[in-house]
Amino acid sequence: MDLRTQLESALGNSHRIIRELGGGGMSRVFLAEDTEHDRQIVVKVIPEELAGQVSIERFRREIKVAARLQHPCIVPVLGSGSADGLPYYTMPFVEGESLRSRLSREKGLAVPQALRILRDVAGALAYAHEHGVMHRDIKPDNILVTRHHAVLVDFGVAKALTDSTQAGQALTSVGVAIGTPAYMAPEQAAADSSLDHRADIYSLGVVAYEMLAGRHPFEGRAPQSMLAAHAIEMPTSIIAHRSQLSASIASLVMRMLEKHPGDRPQTAEEVLTALDQIATPEAPTAASPTRNFTDSSARKRKKLIVAIGTAGAGLALIALSLLPFRHNARTSASLSPSNVLVLAPSVPTDGNPTMSRGADRIRDALMQGLSRVNTARLVNRPEENVQATLSPGEAGRRESAGTVVTGTLYPVGSGVEVQFKLVDATTDRVIRTFEPRTLPHEPSDSDLRSAIDPVLTGIGFITEPSLGAVTIPTVIPAYAAFEDFRAGFQLARETDFASFQQAFPLFRKAFERDTSFIQSQLCLAWLLRTTGRTRSSTQSAEEFDSIRVYVAQRRSRLSPYEQVIADVIAERMSTDRGVAALRKLIVMVPKAPFRQALSHMLLDMNRPYGADSAFTDVLKSDSSLTLVPAFWLARAGVYHYIGDYQNALDAANHARKLAPSDIRAFRPALNALAAMGDTAAFQKILEQAAAASSPFYGIGDLYLEAGQELIAHGHPALGAKTLKLAADWFDARTPQQLATATVGPRAALAYVDENRLDDAERLLKPHVSLIDPDVRFLGLLGRIAAIRGDTILAMRYSQQLAALPAEKLSGVPTFERAQIAAELNQRAEAVSFLRDAFSQGVVFNYRARMHVLRHFMRMKDYPPFKALITPQG
Repeated sequence: MDLRTQLESALGNSHRIIRELGGGGMSRVFLAEDTEHDRQIVVKVIPEELAGQVSIERFRREIKVAARLQHPCIVPVLGSGSADGLPYYTMPFVEGESLRSRLSREKGLAVPQALRILRDVAGALAYAHEHGVMHRDIKPDNILVTRHHAVLVDFGVAKALTDSTQAGQALTSVGVAIGTPAYMAPEQAAADSSLDHRADIYSLGVVAYEMLAGRHPFEGRAPQSMLAAHAIEMPTSIIAHRSQLSASIASLVMRMLEKHPGDRPQTAEEVLTALDQIATPEAPTAASPTRNFTDSSARKRKKLIVAIGTAGAGLALIALSLLPFRHNARTSASLSPSNVLVLAPSVPTDGNPTMSRGADRIRDALMQGLSRVNTARLVNRPEENVQATLSPGEAGRRESAGTVVTGTLYPVGSGVEVQFKLVDATTDRVIRTFEPRTLPHEPSDSDLRSAIDPVLTGIGFITEPSLGAVTIPTVIPAYAAFEDFRAGFQLARETDFASFQQAFPLFRKAFERDTSFIQSQLCLAWLLRTTGRTRSSTQSAEEFDSIRVYVAQRRSRLSPYEQVIADVIAERMSTDRGVAALRKLIVMVPKAPFRQALSHMLLDMNRPYGADSAFTDVLKSDSSLTLVPAFWLARAGVYHYIGDYQNALDAANHARKLAPSDIRAFRPALNALAAMGDTAAFQKILEQAAAASSPFYGIGDLYLEAGQELIAHGHPALGAKTLKLAADWFDARTPQQLATATVGPRAALAYVDENRLDDAERLLKPHVSLIDPDVRFLGLLGRIAAIRGDTILAMRYSQQLAALPAEKLSGVPTFERAQIAAELNQRAEAVSFLRDAFSQGVVFNYRARMHVLRHFMRMKDYPPFKALITPQG
């Protein structure tokens, strides 16, 4: 029996199937005639591939909930049932067309027409949400446009399908998503269990954008890419596609598209209020409060909002700026987010002196508190007034501010409620809405500090050049914790070891001050990994792993930005998944210090050409990197590895010009000249390097690496002479210096190359007796034993390394085992260890130096070894 016959049998003699209309992923659609009532209806049938997972009774119960909705802009459900196990439901046939059909014909609707459709759908949502029903699949296909109205279909069907699935099954297992990727809110795509009505508001925002801009905010993406874009990418301002659109309309649409549900309009009723204000431009405008409220409270709140709007003429302006303040307004394109305008809290115009005093005290507290945000300069302009008709964005643009803080006071009981918002003045988009704070009429200093503390943190994130609005956490940390975090973040951006050492305790201190501040832990984990601490120290590796577990358990609390960082550190080593996550991070924060990590991750995966391309892209986005020596040093290393020694030398010379007294800038130049065979230029630069210095990299280290490079490229005499200079330099160090974990082991390396094995062993033994010894020290002792011909002792050290957690330590123990095997001339074993080490996360610096290490030089013509140091992309 075909489906049509099954339906007619289930519907009874009073219904006749006319034809099939089509359908989508969740249903097949038929036009039918209700002969008893002389009308046409639509029958939607759940397809067989879904029906097997659906409990028909639970489906009918959920459909009954939706059937109770009676609203002019909601197409009602008439009935439901099953036809041979296939659930179906019926609804009236609506003459008209879907919004999808209209949009395919008209690229961008007339503004009045789009606003009418938006208002009808928002009205339907407001009614349904008030009755506890979400739609979950707002899209143009489910909006029917008639001559005078727009109506919503399939209300509650997505939830009916979701909630009626059999235990232990998921509808997505057959490849059908409940909801449509192009219109899903970020939390819906993530299957967030706390999903609520604000997901519908986001989806309606996407529809509104499409109606007004004539294109989807993430046009042309594949489904998975679309879901990722909803989660992490901010759409281009709608103004960019339709410049004549009013700021109030653009602001509303962009607010509806906020990633965090708390930053959107909190109810469909609030959307309706905003649309009413747009439709009646003579009415004063003001920000609506972002809390759930009933119709009656909404009407009361509307009256208060209008009163607050008229009070705007008495607001004091406080300007915060990193740049000199200029009175004349600038164009939106020139506004910097670091220029912050604070509107003192609005109060009702009922002459209440207590409210006015409260606003003044909050304003004063803001002025005092914002003076602590050292990325901004406070300029108090109390004599300036803002007209009530200006939106926050317009006020910001008038005062050349890129970011605006708005505040509103509401009377509540025996006190007042204050709520702050951060607004992007360029787009009128709400960056963050803060939780309302209730204060007594006469708040104490402590009350005021508590109320403004989240605002200080929000502004701190926005005005820090390498952070920005997108990095603000979901849970706002205490400002004191943010100060420690920012100090650590700024140090972590530097390229010297001393700065990194100072950054570690600051990230830890930030988390101790506020344990909700997960971003500080994420940055600590990032620094542990990128500085190599997780490769040499078991304690650091365990700390890194504990952070990974802690963050994974709290993923639902993370902002989209933090989730992407978590995705990067979730991979202990460089992988394709980690690279993809890092690319997302760069899209979100183009100027973040993380951006250069992409090149390093590609290098770790033996893709130097891809890394060089990534370096070029970074330079395009920030030309100031041409003034950063570390950028050129990294590029020089890439060129040297692929054998492009001239470009390596040019990049090294760039670094030397920028940092003429830094030894590290001489290293790639000497290595390039050694590889090119220009011994005269090599010796000249080597003499110049003697006058240079570096806190953690001495001239002895430079001699050691340069000598190894000379020998590897066929200059044994000059190489031996240079290695002798290295050993002599280390001999001149004091006993106290040689006892340190930085100088002593490097001296041991120089002594091994000079065959001074006893001296090397003497320096290493104290370090391996520590509770958490550096893995590399064990490896070097094993190599010394192998050089002496003591295979048993060498293998004993190799077994000690095998007992260490290689993956936690990014493969370094396995790499050290490979070096011992190579020294024992066990080529096959050495290559096997190397392959394992790279799969466990050994970084590029190890691979890049393999061609100069004497135990590996014996293997340079061994094909399996050559394959490991041959670029793969």
